[in-house]
Amino acid sequence: MIDPEVHKLERRIAVHDKYALGAAIHILHLGLFKKTDTICSKIAQYYQSNKRAKINSMQLSTLRKRMTAYSSVLCEKGGIPESTLVHADNCIEKKPTVQKLQEVKNVLKNASLTGGVRYPYILLSFKFDPVVIEQLKKLDTPKFDKANNTWKIRATIHNCEQLLTLGFVFDTSLTTWYEKYHYKFFKIPATTVRIRGLKKTLRPFQEQGVAYALSRNNRALIGDDMGLGKTCQGIGWLQALAYERPALIICPASLKYNWAKEIKDWVNDPTIYVLHGSPDRNDTYQQIYENKYLYRKGQSKNIYIIINYDIIPNIFEKSIDTEGKRVQSELRDSRWVDYLKKAKIKCVVLDEVQYIKNKDANRTAAVLSFAKEVPNILALSGTPIDNRPIEFFTLLNLLNPFQFPNKLEYAKRYCNAQHNGFGWDYNGSSNLKELHHIVSSSVMIRRLKDEVLTELPPKRRIIVDIDIDNKAEYAKANADVVGWLRSKGYDEKAIAAERATALVKINTLTQLAIKGKIKNCIDWIRTFLESGEKLVVFATHTKTIELLLKEFKHVKDKGGIAVVVDGSTPAKKRQEYVETFQTNPKCTLFLGNLIAAGVGLTLTSASNTCFVELGMVPSHHLQAEDRVHRIGQTSDSVGAYYLVARNTIEANIAEILSNKYEVLKLTLDGIEISEEEQNRQQLGMLVDVASSIQGLV
Repeated sequence: MIDPEVHKLERRIAVHDKYALGAAIHILHLGLFKKTDTICSKIAQYYQSNKRAKINSMQLSTLRKRMTAYSSVLCEKGGIPESTLVHADNCIEKKPTVQKLQEVKNVLKNASLTGGVRYPYILLSFKFDPVVIEQLKKLDTPKFDKANNTWKIRATIHNCEQLLTLGFVFDTSLTTWYEKYHYKFFKIPATTVRIRGLKKTLRPFQEQGVAYALSRNNRALIGDDMGLGKTCQGIGWLQALAYERPALIICPASLKYNWAKEIKDWVNDPTIYVLHGSPDRNDTYQQIYENKYLYRKGQSKNIYIIINYDIIPNIFEKSIDTEGKRVQSELRDSRWVDYLKKAKIKCVVLDEVQYIKNKDANRTAAVLSFAKEVPNILALSGTPIDNRPIEFFTLLNLLNPFQFPNKLEYAKRYCNAQHNGFGWDYNGSSNLKELHHIVSSSVMIRRLKDEVLTELPPKRRIIVDIDIDNKAEYAKANADVVGWLRSKGYDEKAIAAERATALVKINTLTQLAIKGKIKNCIDWIRTFLESGEKLVVFATHTKTIELLLKEFKHVKDKGGIAVVVDGSTPAKKRQEYVETFQTNPKCTLFLGNLIAAGVGLTLTSASNTCFVELGMVPSHHLQAEDRVHRIGQTSDSVGAYYLVARNTIEANIAEILSNKYEVLKLTLDGIEISEEEQNRQQLGMLVDVASSIQGLV
């Protein structure tokens, strides 16, 4: 909550000259001036010792800009003494005050809204007075129209508040606009919302997330913990706006096909385009764009476009100009940004929106170049900022530019911005409670897992479709396996008889699948870890674990965050690594072999497991999932993520595993798996996979 006394003092300093000078004199007396406020300190020192001196307008302007930053300190010290205010008042030339101006009869100060929806202005008409004009010049981008003898000022929440303080009367259009975008007028949305056309049902807290986004002018951030269903909330929001198409989903590359899968699971008859690479004249997507930008005769208009952040910005080419200077030029239409501008997007979902927190990055600039004109925007992220409040500004400015219009003013207020002689330093923080209150009231809804545990199932098994980057190599090997199966006539007895050969051939395909998806798997794991939660990752091959360890490093190494338990880990070291993962906050990643680490270990400092490779014994997966389950704790919900290479043998294995899980769970719970049972499960999987593999050629 905002401290009302601090807020009151800030307003007084901003409006009343004696409070601005009085604050400076009292701060000088207390010895609390910062080194960066040397100028303010000298002004205060001069007027403290020269009682007859009169302060000029430039000095007052300097004090007003800086003294509000000391409001909380002054309140802690008991405010500004009356004697100091009297002394400060004597140093100010007497002139009509704003309060007296409001009492003058027949002086009308009217304000009305003008301009476009995205960049509106406030039109001001009032009887000429230097006091009002001086106050207007302190606001954001005031302009005087000599022809009409009126003032025009940018429509922002802050400007509106200042105009009300100056006694301006708003007309109906401006009043409506002000109440639409000011967080103080936002109502708590209904806990549920009816969404037509969804094939599945959202959980109550997920419905509340959709309702919140709809109630915030369809420009909001859902900042829920990892695993609480931000994707399905995004789909629910898009479905609630089914009349606003085409819809665009921007996400990391590793999540593109997972979004496509989820949309198919939740929505009836969607038309989905997953964009990749660079546009090309012979590319299907290029042809679609050229033909009325995604609309073709007879084609469904329930259109979803899915793209990753990295392929949106155009390519920049470096060259040397005629004067020998290095220049950088943008190659138009080299990537997707120019086509997305033409597509007239109506809805945008920004998944893992922290990808555009840096306003100077090319991908951020490219996304903002068209997203600012999109009427409906939903951002999704469990970690919208990593460290500093300044990282929040780009997103807040996109979602509510009228509440957060100016980066410098935002930085001064919430980042304790300081000028170091070379430029502004935005790396600090200040007034964070106020920022949280405004953000959560106006644009963000955030639920932690502990808050909604009663609505979650004990175990959530989630398939994440991952694309591979070696499709040609995989297709060739797949054709070889299909040829071998055809020579055996797809006969179960023949396959069982040549079990070793079948395992080798299927293992070849699974190895190629992991080779093709490993980069996207690493991106997914990195994104998950940004949530601040720990993660247990299982694989079946030593080489895969080595690749992951090389990327994330052992916790004993500089910058490392992982420990490893596989077949080569000594028994003593296993328990040591488990304890490290359980107790060391810097150790956020456990890498384990599915067999060696999938049984007997307690890894309950994490609530989520991840499988980057799939085994051929279903019970191994069930046992591995339960490494993070707190036995006897009913208010627990664990997530098991399966990163499956799409259109490969892994998709078949995942489907077969899913069909076997429930039966295995019933028959094997609490029973140690014998070697005979493992062999039986493996053979059954082998036959089932071999039978299904012919459809992958």
